[in-house]
Amino acid sequence: MLYTAEKTKKDLADKLSTEQLEKIDTAETELRKTFDEEDSQKVKAKTEELARVLQEIGTAVYQKAAAEQAAQNISGEGADSKEKVVDADYEEVKEEK
Repeated sequence: MLYTAEKTKKDLADKLSTEQLEKIDTAETELRKTFDEEDSQKVKAKTEELARVLQEIGTAVYQKAAAEQAAQNISGEGADSKEKVVDADYEEVKEEK
C-alpha cells in the first residue's frame, strides 16, 4: 500500500492539490509508525485508512478529469469537434476484363 501511495503521488503530481498530498503523507506516516508497534490490528487499520484516502483522491481526480472532458465536448474544444464529416454519393465501378 505504501508503494501505491508513492506511485499515486508521482503519477498524479500535477493533478493533486496540496491538501490531497498532505492527506496521503499523513496516512503514510501513521502506517509507518504502526510497524514499530508490531500490532497487526493497528497495521491493518492504518493500511485500510491509507487505502480509503487513496480511493477518495483517485475518485476526485477521475471526476475532475471527466468534468473537464465534458466541458471541452460541450464547448466544442474537443478533438472530435474539428473533424468534418462529408456525406457523399458514390457509384461502384466494375472493371471489364
